[in-house]
Amino acid sequence: MEKKVSVDYLKPGMYISNLDRPWVDTDFLFQGFLIKTQGDIDKLKEYCTYVFIDVERGAPAEAYLTENIESGISIKVEEELPKAKATYNRLTEEFNNIIDKLKSGGKLNIETIQKDLHLLVDGGLRNNDAYLLLTKLKTKDNYTYTHCLSSSIFGIIMGKQMGLRKEQLQELALGCMFFDIGKIKYPNELLVKTGPLTDEEISLIKNHVNDSIEILKNTHGIQQSVIDVALNHHERFNGTGYPAGKKGSEIPLFARIAGIVDTYDALTSLRIYHKQCSHEHAIKELYSLRDIDFQADLVEMFIQCLGIYPTGALVELNTGEVAVVLQQNMISRLKPRIMLILNRKKEFNNYFPIINLLTAGHGKNEKQLEIIKTLEPGAYGINPAEFYL
Repeated sequence: MEKKVSVDYLKPGMYISNLDRPWVDTDFLFQGFLIKTQGDIDKLKEYCTYVFIDVERGAPAEAYLTENIESGISIKVEEELPKAKATYNRLTEEFNNIIDKLKSGGKLNIETIQKDLHLLVDGGLRNNDAYLLLTKLKTKDNYTYTHCLSSSIFGIIMGKQMGLRKEQLQELALGCMFFDIGKIKYPNELLVKTGPLTDEEISLIKNHVNDSIEILKNTHGIQQSVIDVALNHHERFNGTGYPAGKKGSEIPLFARIAGIVDTYDALTSLRIYHKQCSHEHAIKELYSLRDIDFQADLVEMFIQCLGIYPTGALVELNTGEVAVVLQQNMISRLKPRIMLILNRKKEFNNYFPIINLLTAGHGKNEKQLEIIKTLEPGAYGINPAEFYL
């Protein structure tokens, strides 16, 4: 019997029966083998995000999976969150320093930020949810900076779902981080203008693509794939985008991904000139743009990555209680781990218990807990980040 398992949970004694990619795309000589050493695991991590193990041919694996996979949870978000927050804070500080240096006439130096982006990629591979929670740390005043970092996180998570290698995830994350870097040349009054833009202002804003390319091409050690993301992330699948009106496969894959995560994060962010949309509204908008603005299967994959009840969302249960989604369950996206915030009278709890909906309410006289709906951001005056950070 095969079981799907993240490469982060492999250990000697497990029998690898299949990979998340064709065997011919790897250096492995045999299609199926027993893990004997840590070196075997390290080699698998170079190529794969997850693998399939045969629990009948690798005896130690079955008990290990019972603990880590069949509960629906990998690493608990509480374990990953402190590391995630530290990485996020460093990246935010480094990005702010880069902006200040560029504004004062300096050049973009990616050496320092690359190191922490590696940690961001590694963390995203271990536990998506901790980093998705951090994408909620946005205000209308710091949007420009947090948008870039949130887009990187969404890019990593989508790339992981697609089975991209770590070095590819790194390039995608860097591309999303800097795809709007050219906007530093524009006055803040233009970037946050609340009224309609004039034709001249629209033309100026669109030129940020060229300004971004100019900065990136003068950056030591930057990959062409990163430049391509900045150049093409406003192109649209049906050819109506800019700057070149490319369509379909003419748009590089990473740029097609970047266009989706850029749009989703913009829709779900609080901006000076518009309210933030709920996750439900944002994915409906993306879904309506399949094969118009965005490639259909990429849109569907992105929606699948986030889930019906996305991490960080406010939800109401069939008991009337209100909770924040902390972590997705691999077995059932309808039954995430949640933190209870309000009781059934919509009063704040004295403490905030964490519940796994996959296993809660299975007692003889217990009511099966279920989510009945998502709530608008800020419902009941709740800022979820205040509870999990």
